[in-house]
Amino acid sequence: MKQEKKDLIFKLDGEKISSSAFKNAVENFFGIVDKVSAQLIEKKHALRWIVSVEKGCICLGLHPDVSPDEQFRASELIETIETGINDVSQKDERPPYFSNEILSNLKALTELPKKEKTGIKGIYVTSNGNKMEIGSAIQNNIDSILKIQREEFGSFEGTLKIISALGGLHVQIYEFVHDHPVKCLMNEEIIKKALGAFNKRVYVFGLIRYSKGGFPKDIRVYDLRILRDEGSLPTANDVLGILKDIN
Repeated sequence: MKQEKKDLIFKLDGEKISSSAFKNAVENFFGIVDKVSAQLIEKKHALRWIVSVEKGCICLGLHPDVSPDEQFRASELIETIETGINDVSQKDERPPYFSNEILSNLKALTELPKKEKTGIKGIYVTSNGNKMEIGSAIQNNIDSILKIQREEFGSFEGTLKIISALGGLHVQIYEFVHDHPVKCLMNEEIIKKALGAFNKRVYVFGLIRYSKGGFPKDIRVYDLRILRDEGSLPTANDVLGILKDIN
């Protein structure tokens, strides 16, 4: 069966849109596309997009540059984005593959028309004839999804990927269960240990705050340990060899 081709169209309404607002909008839109793609499709099969611009308006068309045999992957990705945006405009439930980062990109788009100096009056995403406004309904539902639901002491393992001084020195760890970043708040002593753990597997324990759906949002870290890389762990044959020597 021939797979139907689908595209995404991103539209900004406004007579005098500032360059910074345009850049902000485009970066957050592509942030959504790229991050949903990373969630849904293996990175080695990443899609290549062709961007077109419509005459007379700020409309960016995204067209997957793939072979006919690969068209189903592109259509699945576009449908996931379309369904996710449509769902979050109607209810405060996390759509499949929409991580906290993706929801934050989407929320950032909803805020642009509310700022006078941006010049943006409305933001829309169209797919397969379905035009969706990125407006206040989406923002309210995202706020509800990301709202802290509970906090408790706990631990998790992950890879320490980000060390940032923006908004105060902090660390972000990509935890293994949900594969999304968790902001880590630490005292000076633990920060020093974290600086030597960049891009390494770590274990952290502390007070975790969870958003709706059970996703850890941030953690006040009381203990951090650097774990051995998986490549350095003993294999099953190594263990059998050790047991053989013991006997």
